[in-house]
Amino acid sequence: MIFSTQKSDLLKSVGHCVKIIDKKSPLPILNQLMIKTSDEGLFLSATDMDLGILCKIPASISDHGSICVSGHLLFEILKKLPDGSSVNFKFNNERTQLIVDSGRSKFSIACMDSQNFPELIQSEYDSTFMISPEILKDMIDSTQFCASHDETKYNMSGIYFHSVTTDQGEKIRTVASDLCRLACCEYDAPEGSQGMPQVILSKKTVSEVGKLIESTKSEIQVSLSSAKVEFVVKDERSEYTFISRNIDASYPSYESALELKSDQIITADRKQFSECVDRVSIVVASDKVNVIKLFVCQNEAKLSAVSQDIGSAQEEIEVDFPYDNAIEVCFNSRFFYEITQQIKETEVEVMITDGDESCIIIKPVNNSKKMYVLMPMDV
Repeated sequence: MIFSTQKSDLLKSVGHCVKIIDKKSPLPILNQLMIKTSDEGLFLSATDMDLGILCKIPASISDHGSICVSGHLLFEILKKLPDGSSVNFKFNNERTQLIVDSGRSKFSIACMDSQNFPELIQSEYDSTFMISPEILKDMIDSTQFCASHDETKYNMSGIYFHSVTTDQGEKIRTVASDLCRLACCEYDAPEGSQGMPQVILSKKTVSEVGKLIESTKSEIQVSLSSAKVEFVVKDERSEYTFISRNIDASYPSYESALELKSDQIITADRKQFSECVDRVSIVVASDKVNVIKLFVCQNEAKLSAVSQDIGSAQEEIEVDFPYDNAIEVCFNSRFFYEITQQIKETEVEVMITDGDESCIIIKPVNNSKKMYVLMPMDV
């Protein structure tokens, strides 16, 4: 196996691979990065048996072959090489070491036989469609932070990715919740996505896919079955195929939360409201639950927080609340702040529902694609 490639191409691909490699795996082969050359090009592969990635990058290839090396070691070597440099690879005479040289630098890396490396099998899928990277990234970013970190809530530990039929037509939707808050984002369903399998994507899956699509302007190919999902991402020089097992569970019913409404709406400048919450919450930042109180009356909102050990804080801001009555609610300031940070619109609508199912609904103004539900707190 003899080939050469550019540091920038290789570093980017190895960087994506090492995020998949499980250094703590009891199987030595899973600690490795597989490098393979063929008539089709240079390929890098990594897997932890739940997630896998296959990278195709441009290279000048003189001899075909495959080998496994420490991905983390190769990544550290590449980071130290000068930018813009070319990197050359070949076996030593005994085929026990991979020789890496660039300029006046030369490294010998221990190898493992690639014969036992798990093959990344591309499954039969029930649904395949194309989606813009901007839409997919927004659907991930708008919801993933609300996924549960409670290991006992396995079915809520990822993003629920599915299609729905609404009064406005077919949509694809992502939902995430930790039972304290819920995030929902939907877009018009791309051709081929209607009736797609309803799947739960793990947090690691959506995190890595989100990073993969940051640098591409090309549409992403998404393929789904009930068991697996595959994303094919292309940029100007490389191609990445990311395959992941779906979480094997049923997502709980959430639709009733999206139907909650209130006749009274607080409209506020998003940035001003968010920064006010952030400032007031300083005095309760060390508390287990960062509770602050919101009191709204006559187009004015007062936010306050009290800590027995630290002190208190309050701040007032102008809002649009053209009603005669006053409302008061307490909520987790960190959860509220994280929600408003994901909204890009200038203004937000905040609604507090009445009755036994009292909730705080947060929406961007003039954007029906996103909705957040936050549970109030007792003080």
